Amino acid sequence: MPYLNIEHVLADDQYNVSTDLNSSGVVSCLQTFLQMQIGQGADKRKPNEKLSYCIKLRVDLTDDTFYVTDDCNNHGLRDGILMCLLKKISDKSNKVSFN
Repeated sequence: MPYLNIEHVLADDQYNVSTDLNSSGVVSCLQTFLQMQIGQGADKRKPNEKLSYCIKLRVDLTDDTFYVTDDCNNHGLRDGILMCLLKKISDKSNKVSFN
C-alpha cells in the first residue's frame, strides 16, 4: 500500500517527506486526497499548537481509499499543510526534502 509520511517543521517552514512514491505519484496522491476533502464541512475542533506536525497518508489503490493519521487535531490545518506542500513541490522549493 503506497504511503506518504510528512513532517512540517514550522520554524523554517521545512517539509520532510518519506514515501515509496515517485514525485509525480506524490503530487497525484496529494491532489486526489485534497479533492476528496472538498465539501466535507468545517472542522470546529481547536488545532493543536505544535512546533512541527506529522501527517501520514496511505492509499489502497484497489478502491482509492485513503487512510490518514495526523497530530493536527483539525482537518483544516491538516489540509492547509498538505496544500502548502503541494505548492512547494510544484515550485520546486528547496524547503521540501524527500527521504
